[in-house]
Amino acid sequence: MADFAPRGLVVVGIDGSKSAVHAAIWASNEAMQRGAVLRLVHVLTADCRGRDRGYAHAGRVLHKAWIAVESLGRPIVVDSDVMEGDPVAELVEASRTADLLCVGARGTSDSRRRARGTTAAELAGRAYSPVSVVGRPNGIRNRVTGFRHHGRRRRGA
Repeated sequence: MADFAPRGLVVVGIDGSKSAVHAAIWASNEAMQRGAVLRLVHVLTADCRGRDRGYAHAGRVLHKAWIAVESLGRPIVVDSDVMEGDPVAELVEASRTADLLCVGARGTSDSRRRARGTTAAELAGRAYSPVSVVGRPNGIRNRVTGFRHHGRRRRGA
């Protein structure tokens, strides 16, 4: 049996919402098709109540998404990471090395005071890689992809 050598990286922002789990499931198919690693990322914000509690919560939400992906039985490599800081800034930074950044359309911070999908919209405008925003699991309005090129244009391109 030949060793599997992943080619590429698909990053998924996991915040604990159902939408994030749907995004991880959708992104697992993208990772499989690309032969890429699927990386599940949770970002701890400064307002989380205690560092230990924050990391415990991160472990729970990452585990939930991991189990959802693993249950599909897809032949992919999955890893996870916990970062600290502003979710948008950290996911933008993660997009530097990603072939695709994927997030749910509705996060845990969405409320009546904050517009729905604000984080996803910011990422679509600032990320270094293409961004897929995953909505409903039934496929209706399932994704919107945005891309903004931040690199220098090569001569002759």
